[in-house]
Amino acid sequence: MGPGYFPVLLGTILCGLGLVIAFRGAAASTTTLSRGALRPFLVLIAIVAFAVLLPKGGLVLASLALVVISSLAGHEFRPKEVVITAAVLIVFSVVAFAWGLGLRFTIWPQWS
Repeated sequence: MGPGYFPVLLGTILCGLGLVIAFRGAAASTTTLSRGALRPFLVLIAIVAFAVLLPKGGLVLASLALVVISSLAGHEFRPKEVVITAAVLIVFSVVAFAWGLGLRFTIWPQWS
């Protein structure tokens, strides 16, 4: 057992419990969900998009996708607020993580 044993074990248990709860809920539910009930899944999609875009798309593009997709989960979508939020988050992320902490993130997209 190394230093990563407990986090991996705990994550596996939590994923298993989540799957059990999801399957039980899907099996017990016979009603259809409204479109508004599926909005929280956009946050999950935004996190997955961030994880997929970060290695090749860079921190700027991944953060932009995260903010835009997550903002679609809200009841009101205001483009001006989304642009301002994305700009502030991108600047903070680049300054804090890439420059301040020296983490080796790709800042700009590198598709080649």
